[in-house]
Amino acid sequence: MRNRDWFELAARLLGFWLLIQGVVSTVAIPFYAFAGQIALPWYMILFQWTWPVLQSLFGIALIFFASAIAERLYPNDQLRPQEDPAFADGPANEDGRNHALRIGIQLIG
Repeated sequence: MRNRDWFELAARLLGFWLLIQGVVSTVAIPFYAFAGQIALPWYMILFQWTWPVLQSLFGIALIFFASAIAERLYPNDQLRPQEDPAFADGPANEDGRNHALRIGIQLIG
């Protein structure tokens, strides 16, 4: 698998985890509020409910846009990094360091 594929898999798993965690919290907070176990004004409960809802939305965005994010971060990803001329003598050579620097710059911008 390419680096892009691994990144996409990790982004989707993070998205599923955020979605599950957010949905559980989104459902639990109103139940606790209506059961009277949270003794706060309604606006404080709404503020507490905002984070899980946003977390769920971010998880959904990661699930659906993982491939687009991976394509942006890894535009020219080869199937095997060992065949890349920058890594001909291993990642410790001069070209390997330049290649790592180029990847870092791509991640930033």
